[in-house]
Order: sequence, then C-alpha cells, then structure tokens
Amino acid sequence: MTRATIALLLGLAATSAPAQEERYEERWVRLADAWTAAAATDAGGAWQAEFERVHPAVQADAERRCGRAGAAAGFNSFQAVLVIGRDGRVEETLPMPPSSHFRCFERFLRGQRYPAPPSQPWQVQVEFALERR
Repeated sequence: MTRATIALLLGLAATSAPAQEERYEERWVRLADAWTAAAATDAGGAWQAEFERVHPAVQADAERRCGRAGAAAGFNSFQAVLVIGRDGRVEETLPMPPSSHFRCFERFLRGQRYPAPPSQPWQVQVEFALERR
C-alpha cells in the first residue's frame, strides 16, 4: 500500500467517524424506547414493580439533595434514563435535557442499588420534579 493510499484511508476514517457516533439525544431516545419495550414483557413488568418499590425513596433523596441547582436554572422537572448494571447498581444517568445543572443527580444516582434486572443492559426512564426552595 502506498503512503497516498494510507493517507486517503486515514482521512476517510477520520471524516466518517463523527457520522457513525450516536448523538446524546439519539442514544437517550434509543435507551428510553428499549425500556418501554422491555417493561412490556413479563420479566420486565415484574422488575418494574420491584423497581417502583425502591425508587420513590431514592428519588425523594435525590430531589432533596440535588434539585436546587436545576430549579434555580429554571427547570421544573426533567426525565432521565438510568442504565442499570447486572448487580442492580446504576452505572449511568442520562438526563434530558442534558444540562450541567443535573450533574449532582448523575453523581448521586451512580451506584444506587435497585433490584438486579432480568437482562443486561437494562435501562429505566424516570422523572424528577424540581422545587425552588
């Protein structure tokens, strides 16, 4: 292979890489859609019921600890997709809209424990309410 061919191939790879990357919003929608489909299954519905027993306490604590920054920025609420690991721990939180005002939520939720999901990767869509205090 000549140097010109290598340079051409590297150039093509570099210019096509951003087109192949999934944008944040596209990933969020894909994960939220996957949750909707998974929750409609018997195993997903059973997991969702267990999740809903645990989540209200976690949600209230997160809103109490972290809600002020988002509310001060003018947000009343936001949705998030939580990516749940094999052991039930939150591995990633994707807020929508994406905002630095929700970083506290991301840090707080990472590692929070929920029931172990029926398969992996597993995600769940949640909503957080923000109150000005």
